Amino acid sequence: MTDVLFDALDAHLKSRGLPLDLLVVNTGGTFAMLPNEKGLLEPIQSEDQLRELLLKGLNLEGFIQKGLLNLRLNHLCCVDSSQMVDSQRDTMVSALHPEYVDFDGAIVIHGTDTGADTAKYLHLAMPYYDPRSLWTQGSRVFNWVKPVILLSSQVPSVDSTNGLLNYRIDSDGPMNFATALLLIADGHVGETGIITNNGEALRGTSSEKGAEVDIPPYRTDPAEVPIAKYTAMGMRYRTHGFLPRGESQVNYVPQALCESSQFSRKVGTVSENSHLGLIDAFLQGNEEVKEALRPRLPQVVIYVSKGSGNMLEEDYNILKPAEKEGVTTFRVPLPGGRIPAKQVYDVPGHDVPALNMLPTTAKYKAMMTLSLYQKLKIGENLRAEFIQKMMTASWGNEFLPSR
Repeated sequence: MTDVLFDALDAHLKSRGLPLDLLVVNTGGTFAMLPNEKGLLEPIQSEDQLRELLLKGLNLEGFIQKGLLNLRLNHLCCVDSSQMVDSQRDTMVSALHPEYVDFDGAIVIHGTDTGADTAKYLHLAMPYYDPRSLWTQGSRVFNWVKPVILLSSQVPSVDSTNGLLNYRIDSDGPMNFATALLLIADGHVGETGIITNNGEALRGTSSEKGAEVDIPPYRTDPAEVPIAKYTAMGMRYRTHGFLPRGESQVNYVPQALCESSQFSRKVGTVSENSHLGLIDAFLQGNEEVKEALRPRLPQVVIYVSKGSGNMLEEDYNILKPAEKEGVTTFRVPLPGGRIPAKQVYDVPGHDVPALNMLPTTAKYKAMMTLSLYQKLKIGENLRAEFIQKMMTASWGNEFLPSR
Protein backbone atom coordinates (compact mmCIF):
# COMPACT_ATOMS: atom_id res chain seq x y z
CA MET A 1 0.00 0.00 0.00
CA THR A 2 1.35 3.41 -0.95
CA ASP A 3 2.03 6.14 1.63
CA VAL A 4 -0.04 8.84 -0.01
CA LEU A 5 1.12 11.74 2.14
CA PHE A 6 4.80 10.86 1.79
CA ASP A 7 4.41 10.36 -1.96
CA ALA A 8 2.64 13.71 -2.41
CA LEU A 9 5.21 15.62 -0.36
CA ASP A 10 8.06 13.84 -2.15
CA ALA A 11 6.53 14.68 -5.55
CA HIS A 12 6.26 18.32 -4.50
CA LEU A 13 9.91 18.34 -3.46
CA LYS A 14 11.02 16.83 -6.76
CA SER A 15 8.94 19.20 -8.89
CA ARG A 16 9.67 22.42 -6.97
CA GLY A 17 13.11 21.67 -5.54
CA LEU A 18 11.93 22.82 -2.12
CA PRO A 19 9.96 21.26 0.73
CA LEU A 20 6.29 22.14 1.02
CA ASP A 21 5.96 25.43 2.88
CA LEU A 22 2.92 25.14 5.15
CA LEU A 23 1.49 27.91 7.31
CA VAL A 24 -0.76 26.80 10.18
CA VAL A 25 -2.85 29.49 11.92
CA ASN A 26 -4.54 28.48 15.16
CA THR A 27 -7.74 30.24 16.21
CA GLY A 28 -9.06 27.69 18.70
CA GLY A 29 -11.57 24.88 18.60
CA THR A 30 -11.73 21.27 19.78
CA PHE A 31 -9.02 20.09 17.37
CA ALA A 32 -6.29 21.81 19.42
CA MET A 33 -7.55 21.04 22.93
CA LEU A 34 -5.78 18.94 25.55
CA PRO A 35 -6.95 17.50 28.88
CA ASN A 36 -5.86 19.44 31.95
CA GLU A 37 -5.02 18.05 35.40
CA LYS A 38 -8.75 17.62 36.12
CA GLY A 39 -9.24 15.65 32.92
CA LEU A 40 -11.23 18.50 31.37
CA LEU A 41 -10.49 19.87 27.92
CA GLU A 42 -8.85 23.25 27.56
CA PRO A 43 -7.34 24.99 24.51
CA ILE A 44 -3.61 25.13 23.96
CA GLN A 45 -2.21 28.48 24.96
CA SER A 46 0.99 29.03 23.00
CA GLU A 47 2.83 28.49 19.75
CA ASP A 48 5.13 26.04 21.53
CA GLN A 49 2.15 23.90 22.51
CA LEU A 50 0.84 24.07 18.94
CA ARG A 51 4.22 22.98 17.59
CA GLU A 52 4.38 20.04 20.00
CA LEU A 53 0.82 18.99 19.12
CA LEU A 54 1.60 18.91 15.40
CA LEU A 55 5.15 17.54 15.49
CA LYS A 56 4.80 15.01 18.30
CA GLY A 57 1.08 14.34 18.52
CA LEU A 58 0.43 14.13 14.77
CA ASN A 59 3.90 12.90 13.81
CA LEU A 60 4.73 15.75 11.41
CA GLU A 61 8.26 15.72 12.77
CA GLY A 62 9.11 12.80 10.47
CA PHE A 63 8.22 14.79 7.33
CA ILE A 64 10.33 17.73 8.54
CA GLN A 65 13.34 15.52 9.31
CA LYS A 66 13.15 14.04 5.80
CA GLY A 67 13.24 17.51 4.28
CA LEU A 68 9.72 17.23 2.89
CA LEU A 69 7.94 19.87 4.97
CA ASN A 70 8.66 23.36 6.25
CA LEU A 71 6.21 24.28 8.97
CA ARG A 72 5.46 27.84 10.10
CA LEU A 73 3.02 28.56 12.90
CA ASN A 74 0.87 31.45 14.05
CA HIS A 75 -0.96 30.97 17.34
CA LEU A 76 -3.43 33.76 16.62
CA CYS A 77 -6.08 33.24 19.31
CA CYS A 78 -8.08 30.66 21.26
CA VAL A 79 -11.76 31.33 20.65
CA ASP A 80 -14.73 29.04 21.14
CA SER A 81 -16.09 29.33 17.62
CA SER A 82 -19.64 29.87 18.90
CA GLN A 83 -18.27 33.24 20.06
CA MET A 84 -16.36 34.06 16.87
CA VAL A 85 -17.16 37.52 15.47
CA ASP A 86 -16.33 39.06 12.11
CA SER A 87 -13.62 41.34 13.50
CA GLN A 88 -11.71 38.19 14.49
CA ARG A 89 -12.15 36.87 10.96
CA ASP A 90 -10.59 40.11 9.71
CA THR A 91 -7.63 39.32 11.97
CA MET A 92 -7.25 35.94 10.25
CA VAL A 93 -7.20 37.61 6.84
CA SER A 94 -4.61 40.11 8.09
CA ALA A 95 -2.45 37.23 9.37
CA LEU A 96 -2.66 35.26 6.12
CA HIS A 97 -2.29 38.10 3.62
CA PRO A 98 1.37 39.11 4.16
CA GLU A 99 2.46 35.44 4.21
CA TYR A 100 1.05 34.72 0.73
CA VAL A 101 4.38 35.07 -1.09
CA ASP A 102 6.10 32.48 1.10
CA PHE A 103 3.62 29.64 1.63
CA ASP A 104 2.37 26.90 -0.67
CA GLY A 105 -0.85 26.68 1.30
CA ALA A 106 -2.33 27.51 4.68
CA ILE A 107 -4.42 25.66 7.24
CA VAL A 108 -6.63 27.57 9.67
CA ILE A 109 -7.50 25.59 12.81
CA HIS A 110 -11.02 26.52 13.93
CA GLY A 111 -14.01 25.22 15.87
CA THR A 112 -16.88 23.48 14.09
CA ASP A 113 -19.74 25.68 15.39
CA THR A 114 -19.02 28.55 12.99
CA GLY A 115 -16.33 26.95 10.84
CA ALA A 116 -18.51 27.10 7.75
CA ASP A 117 -19.15 30.82 8.34
CA THR A 118 -15.44 31.57 8.61
CA ALA A 119 -14.78 29.51 5.47
CA LYS A 120 -17.25 31.71 3.57
CA TYR A 121 -15.62 34.83 4.95
CA LEU A 122 -12.12 33.72 3.93
CA HIS A 123 -13.29 32.72 0.44
CA LEU A 124 -14.62 36.22 -0.23
CA ALA A 125 -12.03 38.25 1.69
CA MET A 126 -9.23 36.56 -0.29
CA PRO A 127 -11.01 36.22 -3.64
CA TYR A 128 -9.80 34.03 -6.50
CA TYR A 129 -10.62 36.78 -8.99
CA ASP A 130 -9.74 40.40 -8.26
CA PRO A 131 -13.05 42.27 -7.82
CA ARG A 132 -11.35 45.55 -8.69
CA SER A 133 -10.79 44.40 -12.26
CA LEU A 134 -14.44 43.34 -12.52
CA TRP A 135 -15.39 46.97 -11.89
CA THR A 136 -12.64 48.81 -13.75
CA GLN A 137 -12.15 46.44 -16.71
CA GLY A 138 -15.24 44.25 -16.71
CA SER A 139 -12.99 41.18 -16.84
CA ARG A 140 -11.65 38.47 -14.56
CA VAL A 141 -8.04 38.74 -13.38
CA PHE A 142 -6.54 36.07 -11.16
CA ASN A 143 -5.92 37.22 -7.60
CA TRP A 144 -5.56 34.69 -4.74
CA VAL A 145 -4.64 31.33 -6.26
CA LYS A 146 -3.21 29.38 -3.32
CA PRO A 147 -5.32 27.15 -1.05
CA VAL A 148 -6.42 28.18 2.43
CA ILE A 149 -8.16 25.30 4.20
CA LEU A 150 -10.27 25.46 7.33
CA LEU A 151 -9.57 22.54 9.65
CA SER A 152 -11.74 21.48 12.57
CA SER A 153 -12.81 18.36 14.40
CA GLN A 154 -15.50 17.16 16.75
CA VAL A 155 -13.00 15.28 18.94
CA PRO A 156 -9.55 16.55 20.04
CA SER A 157 -6.88 15.39 17.62
CA VAL A 158 -4.42 14.28 20.28
CA ASP A 159 -4.36 13.07 23.88
CA SER A 160 -1.79 13.47 26.61
CA THR A 161 -0.65 10.55 28.75
CA ASN A 162 2.05 11.23 31.34
CA GLY A 163 3.09 14.26 29.35
CA LEU A 164 3.41 12.36 26.07
CA LEU A 165 1.18 13.29 23.12
CA ASN A 166 -0.45 10.70 20.87
CA TYR A 167 -3.07 11.12 18.19
CA ARG A 168 -6.51 9.86 19.16
CA ILE A 169 -7.84 6.93 17.17
CA ASP A 170 -11.43 8.04 17.92
CA SER A 171 -10.90 11.54 16.50
CA ASP A 172 -11.74 12.99 13.13
CA GLY A 173 -8.90 15.47 13.66
CA PRO A 174 -5.91 13.51 12.28
CA MET A 175 -7.82 12.53 9.12
CA ASN A 176 -8.89 16.12 8.60
CA PHE A 177 -5.30 17.34 8.94
CA ALA A 178 -4.10 14.65 6.53
CA THR A 179 -6.80 15.69 4.06
CA ALA A 180 -5.79 19.36 4.25
CA LEU A 181 -2.08 18.57 3.91
CA LEU A 182 -2.65 16.28 0.93
CA LEU A 183 -4.83 18.89 -0.82
CA ILE A 184 -2.03 21.43 -0.51
CA ALA A 185 0.77 19.01 -1.44
CA ASP A 186 -1.00 17.80 -4.59
CA GLY A 187 -1.03 21.38 -5.88
CA HIS A 188 -4.31 21.12 -7.78
CA VAL A 189 -6.64 23.33 -5.71
CA GLY A 190 -6.24 27.10 -5.53
CA GLU A 191 -9.30 28.48 -3.79
CA THR A 192 -9.71 29.63 -0.20
CA GLY A 193 -12.34 28.60 2.32
CA ILE A 194 -12.31 24.82 1.78
CA ILE A 195 -13.52 22.71 4.72
CA THR A 196 -12.16 19.31 5.72
CA ASN A 197 -14.93 16.89 6.68
CA ASN A 198 -13.53 13.53 7.84
CA GLY A 199 -11.66 12.63 4.66
CA GLU A 200 -13.66 14.84 2.32
CA ALA A 201 -13.05 18.40 1.18
CA LEU A 202 -16.12 20.63 0.92
CA ARG A 203 -16.60 24.09 -0.47
CA GLY A 204 -17.28 26.36 2.49
CA THR A 205 -19.54 28.71 0.52
CA SER A 206 -22.15 25.95 0.10
CA SER A 207 -21.74 24.15 3.45
CA GLU A 208 -23.16 24.47 6.96
CA LYS A 209 -22.73 22.62 10.23
CA GLY A 210 -25.31 19.84 10.22
CA ALA A 211 -25.55 18.76 13.87
CA GLU A 212 -23.93 19.47 17.23
CA VAL A 213 -22.11 16.17 17.71
CA ASP A 214 -22.16 14.27 14.40
CA ILE A 215 -19.01 13.07 12.69
CA PRO A 216 -18.54 14.42 10.10
CA PRO A 217 -20.07 17.71 11.29
CA TYR A 218 -20.71 19.52 8.01
CA ARG A 219 -23.30 19.08 5.29
CA THR A 220 -23.30 20.67 1.88
CA ASP A 221 -25.92 21.79 -0.62
CA PRO A 222 -27.84 18.84 -2.17
CA ALA A 223 -26.50 19.68 -5.64
CA GLU A 224 -22.88 19.79 -4.44
CA VAL A 225 -20.51 16.87 -4.10
CA PRO A 226 -17.19 16.96 -2.25
CA ILE A 227 -14.35 18.74 -4.03
CA ALA A 228 -12.13 15.79 -3.23
CA LYS A 229 -12.04 12.60 -1.16
CA TYR A 230 -9.12 11.01 0.63
CA THR A 231 -8.56 7.39 -0.44
CA ALA A 232 -5.94 4.72 0.23
CA MET A 233 -4.44 5.47 -3.20
CA GLY A 234 -4.40 9.25 -2.84
CA MET A 235 -6.84 12.09 -3.21
CA ARG A 236 -9.69 11.56 -5.66
CA TYR A 237 -10.74 14.89 -7.17
CA ARG A 238 -14.07 15.90 -8.63
CA THR A 239 -13.64 16.95 -12.24
CA HIS A 240 -14.15 20.72 -12.61
CA GLY A 241 -15.23 20.86 -8.98
CA PHE A 242 -12.75 23.45 -7.77
CA LEU A 243 -10.79 26.52 -8.77
CA PRO A 244 -7.29 25.34 -9.78
CA ARG A 245 -4.04 26.36 -8.19
CA GLY A 246 -2.30 29.09 -10.14
CA GLU A 247 1.28 30.23 -10.38
CA SER A 248 1.72 33.68 -8.91
CA GLN A 249 4.24 36.15 -10.19
CA VAL A 250 7.37 36.48 -8.07
CA ASN A 251 6.66 38.58 -4.96
CA TYR A 252 3.06 39.12 -6.10
CA VAL A 253 0.79 40.10 -3.20
CA PRO A 254 -2.92 39.66 -3.99
CA GLN A 255 -5.86 41.80 -3.06
CA ALA A 256 -7.35 40.98 0.35
CA LEU A 257 -10.25 42.66 2.15
CA CYS A 258 -9.05 42.90 5.76
CA GLU A 259 -11.49 45.43 7.24
CA SER A 260 -14.94 44.27 6.17
CA SER A 261 -16.32 43.58 9.65
CA GLN A 262 -17.03 47.29 10.14
CA PHE A 263 -19.85 46.93 7.60
CA SER A 264 -21.66 44.09 9.37
CA ARG A 265 -24.39 46.43 10.59
CA LYS A 266 -24.83 47.86 7.10
CA VAL A 267 -26.07 44.51 5.77
CA GLY A 268 -29.35 43.05 6.96
CA THR A 269 -30.64 39.51 6.41
CA VAL A 270 -34.44 39.24 6.25
CA SER A 271 -36.04 35.84 6.77
CA GLU A 272 -39.32 37.05 8.30
CA ASN A 273 -41.45 40.19 8.23
CA SER A 274 -40.43 41.37 11.72
CA HIS A 275 -36.88 41.91 10.46
CA LEU A 276 -38.13 44.86 8.41
CA GLY A 277 -39.35 46.87 11.41
CA LEU A 278 -36.55 49.44 11.28
CA ILE A 279 -36.92 50.11 7.54
CA ASP A 280 -40.71 50.31 7.84
CA ALA A 281 -40.47 52.74 10.78
CA PHE A 282 -38.08 54.89 8.75
CA LEU A 283 -40.39 54.99 5.72
CA GLN A 284 -43.45 55.80 7.84
CA GLY A 285 -41.73 58.37 10.03
CA ASN A 286 -41.62 62.14 9.77
CA GLU A 287 -38.41 64.00 8.94
CA GLU A 288 -37.26 64.00 12.55
CA VAL A 289 -37.73 60.24 12.82
CA LYS A 290 -35.98 59.66 9.51
CA GLU A 291 -33.00 61.77 10.58
CA ALA A 292 -32.67 59.70 13.75
CA LEU A 293 -33.03 56.32 12.02
CA ARG A 294 -31.03 56.94 8.83
CA PRO A 295 -27.62 56.04 10.33
CA ARG A 296 -29.06 52.63 11.33
CA LEU A 297 -30.50 51.82 7.90
CA PRO A 298 -28.83 48.89 6.13
CA GLN A 299 -27.28 49.67 2.77
CA VAL A 300 -27.87 46.12 1.54
CA VAL A 301 -30.67 43.68 2.41
CA ILE A 302 -30.36 39.94 1.78
CA TYR A 303 -33.92 38.66 1.49
CA VAL A 304 -34.50 34.92 2.01
CA SER A 305 -37.22 34.33 -0.56
CA LYS A 306 -40.27 32.12 -0.40
CA GLY A 307 -40.87 29.27 -2.82
CA SER A 308 -39.59 30.01 -6.33
CA GLY A 309 -37.88 33.25 -5.41
CA ASN A 310 -41.13 34.91 -4.33
CA MET A 311 -41.41 37.77 -1.86
CA LEU A 312 -44.20 38.39 0.61
CA GLU A 313 -46.18 41.32 -0.81
CA GLU A 314 -45.99 43.20 2.49
CA ASP A 315 -42.20 42.86 2.49
CA TYR A 316 -41.94 43.93 -1.14
CA ASN A 317 -44.00 47.04 -0.39
CA ILE A 318 -41.42 48.03 2.22
CA LEU A 319 -38.23 47.12 0.40
CA LYS A 320 -39.13 48.58 -2.99
CA PRO A 321 -39.67 52.16 -1.70
CA ALA A 322 -36.51 51.75 0.41
CA GLU A 323 -34.48 51.65 -2.81
CA LYS A 324 -34.95 55.43 -3.10
CA GLU A 325 -33.39 55.75 0.37
CA GLY A 326 -30.22 53.91 -0.65
CA VAL A 327 -31.20 50.37 0.39
CA THR A 328 -30.32 47.74 -2.23
CA THR A 329 -32.10 44.39 -1.93
CA PHE A 330 -31.13 40.97 -3.27
CA ARG A 331 -33.12 37.73 -3.10
CA VAL A 332 -31.51 34.45 -2.09
CA PRO A 333 -33.19 31.01 -2.21
CA LEU A 334 -34.53 28.80 0.53
CA PRO A 335 -31.94 26.33 1.93
CA GLY A 336 -31.27 23.73 -0.75
CA GLY A 337 -33.26 25.68 -3.33
CA ARG A 338 -32.60 27.85 -6.35
CA ILE A 339 -34.30 30.95 -7.70
CA PRO A 340 -35.37 30.19 -11.30
CA ALA A 341 -34.26 32.46 -14.11
CA LYS A 342 -37.87 33.00 -15.22
CA GLN A 343 -40.81 34.11 -13.10
CA VAL A 344 -43.20 31.24 -12.39
CA TYR A 345 -45.92 32.74 -10.20
CA ASP A 346 -47.77 36.06 -10.47
CA VAL A 347 -46.53 37.40 -7.13
CA PRO A 348 -44.25 40.34 -6.24
CA GLY A 349 -40.48 40.38 -6.10
CA HIS A 350 -39.23 39.21 -9.45
CA ASP A 351 -37.83 42.63 -10.31
CA VAL A 352 -35.50 42.33 -7.29
CA PRO A 353 -32.06 40.90 -8.27
CA ALA A 354 -31.57 37.23 -7.42
CA LEU A 355 -28.41 35.60 -6.05
CA ASN A 356 -28.27 31.82 -5.94
CA MET A 357 -26.05 31.59 -2.90
CA LEU A 358 -26.48 30.82 0.79
CA PRO A 359 -27.71 33.77 2.90
CA THR A 360 -24.51 33.96 4.97
CA THR A 361 -22.39 33.88 1.83
CA ALA A 362 -24.45 36.73 0.35
CA LYS A 363 -24.21 38.70 3.59
CA TYR A 364 -20.43 38.43 3.67
CA LYS A 365 -20.12 39.31 0.01
CA ALA A 366 -22.22 42.43 0.62
CA MET A 367 -19.92 43.42 3.50
CA MET A 368 -16.85 42.92 1.29
CA THR A 369 -18.52 44.94 -1.48
CA LEU A 370 -19.16 47.88 0.85
CA SER A 371 -15.59 47.66 2.11
CA LEU A 372 -14.29 47.73 -1.47
CA TYR A 373 -16.61 50.61 -2.33
CA GLN A 374 -15.08 52.66 0.46
CA LYS A 375 -11.53 51.58 -0.40
CA LEU A 376 -11.87 52.54 -4.07
CA LYS A 377 -13.51 55.89 -3.16
CA ILE A 378 -16.28 55.49 -5.70
CA GLY A 379 -18.76 58.35 -5.89
CA GLU A 380 -22.16 58.17 -4.22
CA ASN A 381 -23.85 58.48 -7.60
CA LEU A 382 -22.33 55.11 -8.60
CA ARG A 383 -22.93 53.27 -5.32
CA ALA A 384 -26.05 51.34 -6.37
CA GLU A 385 -24.50 50.37 -9.71
CA PHE A 386 -21.28 49.27 -8.00
CA ILE A 387 -23.12 47.13 -5.44
CA GLN A 388 -25.25 45.53 -8.14
CA LYS A 389 -22.25 44.69 -10.32
CA MET A 390 -20.09 43.35 -7.50
CA MET A 391 -22.83 41.20 -6.00
CA THR A 392 -23.84 39.58 -9.29
CA ALA A 393 -20.30 38.99 -10.61
CA SER A 394 -18.35 35.93 -9.56
CA TRP A 395 -15.33 36.46 -7.30
CA GLY A 396 -14.71 32.74 -6.98
CA ASN A 397 -17.04 29.87 -6.14
CA GLU A 398 -19.61 31.70 -4.04
CA PHE A 399 -22.60 30.89 -6.28
CA LEU A 400 -24.40 27.58 -5.80
CA PRO A 401 -24.23 25.16 -8.73
CA SER A 402 -27.24 24.95 -11.01
CA ARG A 403 -29.44 21.87 -10.65
